[in-house]
Amino acid sequence: MGCLGCWCWVLFIIVVLALVLNFAVLPSVICSMMSGEHHPDAVWLAHTAGKDPSNWEFAGSQLKCKEWMDAIDVTDWQVDASDWKEVYFNSTDGLRLQGFFLKGKNGATTGIGAPSQAPTIIQVHGHGPYVGQQSQMIPAKGFQEQGFNVFLFNNQGLGKSEAPAAEYGMRTFGADELTNTAGAIEFLTTNPEGTLDFATPLNKVGFYVESGGNAMLEFFKRDLPGIVMHGSIYDWYAQWGHVAEGNGLGWWPGIDGIFMTCASSQARYGGIDENNYKDGLTKDDLYDPTGRKVLLMHNKADKYNPFELHAPHWEKDLKAAGFDVTTYYPDEAAGEEGCNSHITLLYALDRKAHHQKLCEYWESVFSVSASCSDVLAFDSKLSR
Repeated sequence: MGCLGCWCWVLFIIVVLALVLNFAVLPSVICSMMSGEHHPDAVWLAHTAGKDPSNWEFAGSQLKCKEWMDAIDVTDWQVDASDWKEVYFNSTDGLRLQGFFLKGKNGATTGIGAPSQAPTIIQVHGHGPYVGQQSQMIPAKGFQEQGFNVFLFNNQGLGKSEAPAAEYGMRTFGADELTNTAGAIEFLTTNPEGTLDFATPLNKVGFYVESGGNAMLEFFKRDLPGIVMHGSIYDWYAQWGHVAEGNGLGWWPGIDGIFMTCASSQARYGGIDENNYKDGLTKDDLYDPTGRKVLLMHNKADKYNPFELHAPHWEKDLKAAGFDVTTYYPDEAAGEEGCNSHITLLYALDRKAHHQKLCEYWESVFSVSASCSDVLAFDSKLSR
């Protein structure tokens, strides 16, 4: 009995220590580690404020994809100052945000027509990027050259966009940024301050969203005709499990929930635990999906947002909900160690073919001709 009692005490102590670790120590450590994600370095933020479509740069983890980056001269893809306009607009909660409107070019040649009659593509960046870098500007330049208008904006606190109050996270993994995306739609479709030369009707507005960007949640509940979801996160819990595994913590029970709690802790209106992207398909405000088109574009070689965690689940659920889904799943891995092949398709080896696929998709969404067999920016700037 004495030995049995000792073992009971040992077991009790182990359980108590595990509970303390799970509910006190580990969350505190992880939330502390995530602080820099919510409140980025001031020097880096100042750097983003100096970037625009004319002086954007290659930045971030994709710099490790050296073979691909070396094949592109960034100056070829920087937009002439006369071909874009800096504008400011309000998020739906009153933050003043910086945007850039790129009027479509070559519309008479491609068949789209004048910018005032052309569709406008709203680009929504993910958690880490900002407007003035490659994942936003290469597709924007490509779309603009085919005749599409493009609207890009910096989420709250990035570039010259106003930040929320200091007690909240500047970046909240797409949760509070929903007010930014909603504000962009209202700005484009109503032109409330007259800063644009024209407003774009809602039926001529499409979304291009990358990685952790939140545009699909706005798309689901509005009568928008189309969206491109490039490497998009499906379930934040699954993504946090992947992050935990990469940090050697994947074995810990409930670790995805701890990461989710920390990621949501700095949000004003309910974090991504209340705005998990996949859940947008089951909410009461889902707009009729009939005839509305989705292009799922995901590199099977993606190591950051792994293909198998996200794209197949999006495909299944979107089709079940009634959306018109097209899939595009290239498998294009980089040779260099450290290149995660995430959101790299438009500057990888077969970038011309990937952009052509995007162009043809937008043709189908808006029932226009954009001469996608002759993708102008890619034909003139790339050898492949």
